[in-house]
Amino acid sequence: MKERKNILLPCPFCGGTAYFKNPVRKGLHKELSVECKRCGAAPYTLEVYGNKSNEEMKTDLAAVWNRRGEKENDWIPVSKKTPEYDKPVLAQWRIFYSDIDQMDILYMNGFGEWYSESGDIYGKVIAWKLLPEPYKEE
Repeated sequence: MKERKNILLPCPFCGGTAYFKNPVRKGLHKELSVECKRCGAAPYTLEVYGNKSNEEMKTDLAAVWNRRGEKENDWIPVSKKTPEYDKPVLAQWRIFYSDIDQMDILYMNGFGEWYSESGDIYGKVIAWKLLPEPYKEE
């Protein structure tokens, strides 16, 4: 099941309740941040240039806040969390009616179904992880 987009996890420092502070316009951009009601921690501020709605900003910021503390190379069981729709991830999956596991770059659609660039997969995804950033020549 896909987690709700704008739900904030408890504060990673004290376990308190986090909330979105009101967006602030600063010149050509808007800023939105998350703050803990208990300890006041506010480690993330999102600056947006352009016409992103407040809800879109909250969705982006919630994704960052909720991901803190996770290592990007850790496998995430699908029973715990699913990836963003139509975003490529490295997935480990088991072919139906066998003990054979595969690893491929897969996507999850808006119906919660997994697919590859060549079409449907015939198996069950067990876990996934984010793809690394592409190489950039210095």
